[in-house]
Amino acid sequence: MTDQSTWLGDFGNGWISGASDFDQESNAEKVLAWFVNNYRFSTLFLLPIYSFASFLAFRKFGFNYLEHIVINCYITGQQALFYSLCILGEAIFRNELFESLTIIFSIGYTLWVFWFLFDQAKPAGRIFRTFLNYILYFLFGGILLFAAMAIITLAEKF
Repeated sequence: MTDQSTWLGDFGNGWISGASDFDQESNAEKVLAWFVNNYRFSTLFLLPIYSFASFLAFRKFGFNYLEHIVINCYITGQQALFYSLCILGEAIFRNELFESLTIIFSIGYTLWVFWFLFDQAKPAGRIFRTFLNYILYFLFGGILLFAAMAIITLAEKF
């Protein structure tokens, strides 16, 4: 992509540099560094997990898991286009406001798509389920992080 820093990259690099005071890099840092340095791949890799979270959050509305993958591919593609525009805006205007816009747009756009897609739910329910979707995604992402760390630890022992 570009060599510009992002909040995710800054977070990962801060985590890694804070842990670099120790002699060894932990497995968590290895996994986080891979996700930060390979943002394109990590987005695609985490899409099924995000789709599973949205499937669980909106399960009573009749869409199956594969339909949630299609929905979230669409959302992710639109977010990538907007993210590209924000990177361009940040590069041209040298203003970090564009980075904040990507986060706000990402969550807002997801809410907007779910708002109209699941219109049979009450408004408060749609908002709640969208944020439940993010909570489940972070929970499953954390589980995935610990699983990856366990696999790396086991691989290092053999």
